[in-house]
Amino acid sequence: MHGNIRRFRPVAGRDANPARRGRRWLRSIPSWSGAAVALAATLVGSPLGTEVAHAASTYPSNAPVVGIAATPDGKGYWEVASDGGIFAFGDAGFYGSMGGRPLNAPVVGIAATPDGKGYWEVASDGGIFAFGDAGFYGSMGGRPLNAPVVGIAATPDGKGYWEVASDGGIFAYGDAPFDGSMGGKALNAPVTGIAAHHGGGYWETASDGGIFSFGAPFDGSMGGKALNAPVVGIAATPDGGGYWETAYDGGIFAFGDAAYYGSAHYAGPVKPPLGSAASYASQILANPSIVKSGRLVQTDLQDAAAGQAGSSGALLSATLLSLITELGQHHTVTLTALESGGTGHTAGSLHYSGDAVDIGALDGVTVTGRNAPSITIIKELDALLPPGSAFGQSECGTTPPLPEGISTFQDTCNHLHIQVPRNTP
Repeated sequence: MHGNIRRFRPVAGRDANPARRGRRWLRSIPSWSGAAVALAATLVGSPLGTEVAHAASTYPSNAPVVGIAATPDGKGYWEVASDGGIFAFGDAGFYGSMGGRPLNAPVVGIAATPDGKGYWEVASDGGIFAFGDAGFYGSMGGRPLNAPVVGIAATPDGKGYWEVASDGGIFAYGDAPFDGSMGGKALNAPVTGIAAHHGGGYWETASDGGIFSFGAPFDGSMGGKALNAPVVGIAATPDGGGYWETAYDGGIFAFGDAAYYGSAHYAGPVKPPLGSAASYASQILANPSIVKSGRLVQTDLQDAAAGQAGSSGALLSATLLSLITELGQHHTVTLTALESGGTGHTAGSLHYSGDAVDIGALDGVTVTGRNAPSITIIKELDALLPPGSAFGQSECGTTPPLPEGISTFQDTCNHLHIQVPRNTP
């Protein structure tokens, strides 16, 4: 579904006025003015200095938090989860959400209207969902993207907004001007969010906390610090004197004159009842955040969706496909191998029995087996793996602690191999 939703009533998709449709900009690049942002899971208990306030309250979330937006007076904010659920804190009101409703792609960000009586959710395919008094001015929903959309920011008068993609590209709608972007430029980590400054300009933030400032001031960071979870969103205070960043686990980090009022807490995925391989394969095929770039990957998934054996003559494991589906709900994932036609892997490989997958990139960053995105995958999936499963690339770096019954083995350091036991349903 793309387009505008008011009080849970869907409205038709893309803006019909060509003059107001989004534009992809890959030029006018100011210098990078950011670094890594302070990050700690829930902030409960110990102070982190003047930039970060203490935790107030936490609430359970069914899906990871992916974005944040502030109220006009800066005394509250909304967090949004990847399933479209909304958490309102402080003086933030609830005006509806996509939580519990079908999505073509996961929600990745939120922006509030100037009066705080509405907000927009944006999905990774560029689709926009408007609630309360938020207006619809166009979207990238249903249009080709070089990289998935990861965030949204509204103009000061609420009559336009920007969408930002993971490569830093900007799409401007309504009265939103273009002030520069990271599109087409080298990035240390993918862009994950955008926030507008009340006086003009905006910030892009990356998963490592790096901040790219375009016509907006830099208000501080915790550059060079280890991160417990990737940064997924940013929101500015009303006077532009500070901002909040939010992490994948729901943690909130306040800088400048931004205050802390509470946060959601996501402890990790809960293993759901196992569905059919055909159902999972269909979800993977429909998810634009899951890139099927490997040889015969698309074919293997199409066969599985039809209830047929894949390119090596085996049925893909529903358990394996459920892991891919889970990862694709919260990240952009590149799949480089499934059954591979029964060739290209070692003799007896579990690829050939439909029980293994190779992942080549996460959120636009190449996976090498034990680099940061590799560790993210391992930590998010290890609790969902059945006993007897394994991760490859044991020689490519340090492996985090694994649950009992999960092992590792050596493999080349240009992907991450994940396998479940042979002939796992």
